[in-house]
Amino acid sequence: RILVCGDIHQDIRKLKKILTHEVPDIAVTTGDWFDSFDYDKDADVRRAAVFLMANRNNPAFVSCVGNHDVHYLWPNRSLRCSGFTDHKDVLIYETLENCYGEVRDCLQWYVWVDDWFVSHAGVNAVLIPPMTEITKPGITDWMESAKAHNVMALNNGGESWFTQAGSSRGGRFKHGGLVWQDFDIEFEPIDGLKQIV
Repeated sequence: RILVCGDIHQDIRKLKKILTHEVPDIAVTTGDWFDSFDYDKDADVRRAAVFLMANRNNPAFVSCVGNHDVHYLWPNRSLRCSGFTDHKDVLIYETLENCYGEVRDCLQWYVWVDDWFVSHAGVNAVLIPPMTEITKPGITDWMESAKAHNVMALNNGGESWFTQAGSSRGGRFKHGGLVWQDFDIEFEPIDGLKQIV
């Protein structure tokens, strides 16, 4: 029994209610742990960080990275989006304490749930290299290569297509990347690739 939850945005109480009610064998979330218009008090920020810390080694809980996570969990400050504050940045860092890197590293850029590709914002077909087979092994090979480049870029102040914002979200790229693609304007289905975003 697999449960896939959308963006969390610091509403940990609701997430816990869903988990308690559904009792999944595995829970997968699409990320966006931080920043909220409704639950943005210090206690909400801490609660989200504590939940991530408590579940960082839980094999039955998998979370993808969202655009509202990148600007808090990597040192690359060129990727800030709405909702970011320096105060929350410090609060999250202090709450995670010695687990900061471990929590960051347990988050996934994407995950397969059976033959469904799960990520925060999805893959746009224009970003897939022409010779990539639209199969689970083909997409996985491409994503693993791209992931290594993305993490290196994040850690060195650069950027990659994973974290780029599309023009519909105020970015300078035509299409947003894996964590920052607008679902209504940019996302399009890809034949042979079932996605949950």
